[in-house]
Amino acid sequence: MAVELEEIRLGNYFALGRQVIQITEQHYPVLPTLCQQLEPLRIQSTRLTKLGFNLVRGGDFNNWTRGHNGMPVFLKAAASNRWILQFSGYDKVRFIEYIHQLQNIWFWLFTEPLLRREDNRKQVEGN
Repeated sequence: MAVELEEIRLGNYFALGRQVIQITEQHYPVLPTLCQQLEPLRIQSTRLTKLGFNLVRGGDFNNWTRGHNGMPVFLKAAASNRWILQFSGYDKVRFIEYIHQLQNIWFWLFTEPLLRREDNRKQVEGN
């Protein structure tokens, strides 16, 4: 399943062959070709942990949370490899399946990239 060009944003993670890559500025000149080779990454607990999400204690083992400036973001596993994305105090939910969708929504909401901890450190050290 190829990834649509408009879904790709700087910092997004995708599978390329057997590797996970992070989209960088160096990929931009070849994105139209590259997007045909990229595969979306399904949301999994190990990937959520790397992105700074934590299990909700005392709850269902499929509930995850991460806060941003005091606003908690919740993810809960749903049927068919989908996840429910919800915010504290809001009834609105969205179904997502892939890491890049979570990253894009995070960026749209907070204007901050959602990166793996090790990539966050590299970005801070590089600035």
